[in-house]
Amino acid sequence: MRIAAQVCMDDGIVVVPKETGSMKESLADLGRKVDDLGRGLRAEIRALKEETGAQDETTRAEIRRLRVELLTHADAKFEEARREARVLHEDALARIADLAPDFGPIRREFQAADDDLRESIDRRLTPLEAAERARRKR
Repeated sequence: MRIAAQVCMDDGIVVVPKETGSMKESLADLGRKVDDLGRGLRAEIRALKEETGAQDETTRAEIRRLRVELLTHADAKFEEARREARVLHEDALARIADLAPDFGPIRREFQAADDDLRESIDRRLTPLEAAERARRKR
């Protein structure tokens, strides 16, 4: 008893015709078809593995190349940023130095005031010290 089923491709309806052979023959035929499908699928899977393996290696090589390119670009940008930071730092230091007052005139003024004060103290203290020494000698 052989049962063959046909699937209509347009509407998906399965048509089962009347019996044409034995059930054993049908099962054996079905087993062969399953084995054939299995072999075909294994062959396709092997081919896909080989194809994707080659693509995988190509993809890995491309990723390595892009990584090197990215790191090189990042290093260049980092070095450029460092140079700009140094220039800005030097500029900031120069501006700060320009803002600082000139202490030279103030120092000279204080030095002159200190000299005047020492002279004034010496004028007053020298006669007092001389008088004290003279008093102790008596």
